[in-house]
Parts: sequence; structure tokens; C-alpha cells
Amino acid sequence: MEKYMLHILLFASLLNISGCGVGGSGGGEPETVVLNVTRNMEEAGSLSLTSAEFQSGDTARVEAFPYNGYGFVEWSGDRTSSENPYSFIIEEDTDLVANFEATSSEYRVHLSVADTSDTLNVLRFGQLATATDGIDQEDYPAPPPPPPENLHAYFQHDEDLFWDYRNAETPTVTWNLQLQPGQTDSLHFSWTLNETVLNGSVTLRSEDASIEVDMIETGELSIEKGEADHLLIEYELGN
Repeated sequence: MEKYMLHILLFASLLNISGCGVGGSGGGEPETVVLNVTRNMEEAGSLSLTSAEFQSGDTARVEAFPYNGYGFVEWSGDRTSSENPYSFIIEEDTDLVANFEATSSEYRVHLSVADTSDTLNVLRFGQLATATDGIDQEDYPAPPPPPPENLHAYFQHDEDLFWDYRNAETPTVTWNLQLQPGQTDSLHFSWTLNETVLNGSVTLRSEDASIEVDMIETGELSIEKGEADHLLIEYELGN
């Protein structure tokens, strides 16, 4: 009898051990988890995925693709990393943010300077990927100045220029626009902006800032003769 009871107890123990291995803390189906990915600036780039489901313990992989004029900085949110692409073991619901920053601008501005008797409409400036910050093939020299009673305007750089383009990745640029107004009482400036990507501000102002306009928001300016013999056009990179 005792031998029979011993067999029963041994059999029950084996069943108990087997039961602990099925449906216990060490088994069962993996948990479904969700990865959500967003961008700090939607215009700055695209993502390999924005939302996906994984099984807990899987390897998740995300990648950010910066657009022209932007660069990838890092991932933030529930995890941080500067790797791109970025792979990690996902154990729970995870939110990630792809952080981009502006790195360059590429644009052209056509600038017309006019008085009541003459119009000078050949001035051009901007930033191009193919340009340098010196004098190169994108730039166009100004001819010798006309007599003082005639309108003349040009960019003063290493030499006098009608066209002056700078490198797209230069974060700050100043163009020095020299003015010879001629005999009339006023000067009128008008411009058109053609951009591929413009990550920053472009301001037209006098040295003392008594004249100042946003060239992105505004397309023209008039000043009185003698109000300024030169103006500064300033670009500054910004997000």
C-alpha cells in the first residue's frame, strides 16, 4: 500500500511540474507592442515607418531621411540615440522622435533698383550649392560706374559685382549694396525670391537700422535720396 501511494505522489508531482511550464510566467504567447515615430519638423525629412506592431523581444529598426537643406541630429522620446538607422530590442510600447536641424539654404533673388529716369534690373544674389563665398563663375562683375548724375548700384565684394552668389551652407552672409542715386529724389527697390529651400531670414537694412525690411515677407522698398549711400542685405540660417 505504501509503495502504491508513493507512485501516486510521484505522478502528481510530475503533473505539477509540467503544469508550471505551460501558461506560467516563463511561457505563453509574446506580448504585442507598438512603436510610434514622429518628427520634430515635418518639412525636414521622411521616416522609414511611423507606426508598427512588434512582438516583445523583437528587433525594431527605424531610419530618418533628411531632405535637402536639413540634417539628422538624434532620436529622442522613450529612447535616445544618434545612430541612423537605429536598431534596438523593443520590449514595450515605445514613442520615438526623429530630430532634424536646418543646415543650409538655396535661393536666388532678382533685385531691381530704379529712379524716375532709369531702372537697373540686373542685380542678383543668393546662395547656391555650386557657388563659393569668393568670386566664381556664378558671379557677374559690374562695369565701370557711369557719371555721378546717373543711377548705379552694385555689390561691393572682393570686386564690384552685379551678381553675387554665396555657398548654400554658409550660415550667415552680408551683401554690401552700394548706391549712386543719380539726380532724382528717391530710389525704389523691388525683388523676387526664387527658392529651393530657405531656412532662415533675409533682411534689407541701413547701417543704423533706421531702414529695415524682411525680404521674404515684403517685395519692395522706397527710400529718399541721401537717406543711405549703401544698404546691407543679411542672411542668417535658422530653424
